[in-house]
Amino acid sequence: MEEIIAIAHNSEDYREMIKLRHKILYAPWGLNFTPEQLDKETNDFHIVYKKSDRILGCLVATIRSPTTVQFRQVAVDESVQRQGVGKRIVKFAENLVFEKGFKKIEIESRETAIAFYEKLDYTREGERFFKVGLPHFKVTKVIK
Repeated sequence: MEEIIAIAHNSEDYREMIKLRHKILYAPWGLNFTPEQLDKETNDFHIVYKKSDRILGCLVATIRSPTTVQFRQVAVDESVQRQGVGKRIVKFAENLVFEKGFKKIEIESRETAIAFYEKLDYTREGERFFKVGLPHFKVTKVIK
């Protein structure tokens, strides 16, 4: 069975999501989460893709203003990459934040993921910048 769901901060699923985020987004560059980083996620929306009770994909949505959220930490396990999982997670998250009244999504995308977001109708804004030593671009989308 597979599903995409919103989960609670600091739940068992959340702790499993942290392991996936670390594996995909942090470990390859020798980075680790700090307790302070994770504490700041208390009010965020946490979306996961589960298959056979394993979390294989995730996204964090952080409120930036009454109308804007930032999607962050989008990660998909290698075993299900290029199978539409990332797209399904983003679409689920877009619908969730739209239902909550948000109108704009911002993402600080790694340069390697820009094509993925452009296929989902996100628009690149501004110049390339570096975050955690990697090139990024800001992409945005107004949801209707």
